[in-house]
Amino acid sequence: MKTGHGDQQAYFCPVLYTLTLFKDESRHTVELGYSGGRLLERLIQAPGQVIDRETLVAYAWSDRVVGPGSLNQQVYTLRKMLGDEKNLQIIQTVPRRGYRFNPAFIIEKTPEQPLQQPATPALEQVPVMAAPVRSGLRRKAMAVSATLAVITGYFFASPSTELYASLQKTGNSSVVYVEQQQPKVNELISKTRALSERMINLSEEPVELAIVGSANGYYQVHCSHNTGTNNTLILHANEIQSVSDTRLLSCVQ
Repeated sequence: MKTGHGDQQAYFCPVLYTLTLFKDESRHTVELGYSGGRLLERLIQAPGQVIDRETLVAYAWSDRVVGPGSLNQQVYTLRKMLGDEKNLQIIQTVPRRGYRFNPAFIIEKTPEQPLQQPATPALEQVPVMAAPVRSGLRRKAMAVSATLAVITGYFFASPSTELYASLQKTGNSSVVYVEQQQPKVNELISKTRALSERMINLSEEPVELAIVGSANGYYQVHCSHNTGTNNTLILHANEIQSVSDTRLLSCVQ
């Protein structure tokens, strides 16, 4: 997306709640936090459309009750990061209605944009050790796991982003662990393996899981089924061991 910082542009990653600002060779990534990331995600889901305050609050603070000041402060923070705190042209206020994201600031990715080529073997060949997931691996990733294709679809908005993943098979089900740094993949597996096993055991049908590493203490678990159903579960690190079967079933069913 375009920003208000001159010719500086930005890539938004809704999975990790990060915004990468770049100009020429200079890049800077900032963490938006859970609420900030969810708020920006909801706004850019429908560029040009007015989204009422109640909808935005429910989406960005799904598990908490907050006052109207929280939304105002978060919008101001996003505007400041995007260089929009003075002109108010990127995130526009619609009085007595809500906010909208100005579609003029969305940069559409064209098919002509070059894709990076894979530098390591395909994911099937690395069941434990992590391998980089780059744009050139997208088609291969789709063949390995439909869920991973959903995950990588978010990141490929930024062609320079390098991810690391490990594919693990359990019977007819599979789990893909995704992180931005290679050393963190094994740590992610260690922390969430028991969780993934619980979810596979709860599912009556084969399921494909993708667990995306912690961002500001939160993990995202994506569940994909042969029927085409896709669900997402967001868990805080403190919930990994204690999350109820009911919440897990909401993802795997």
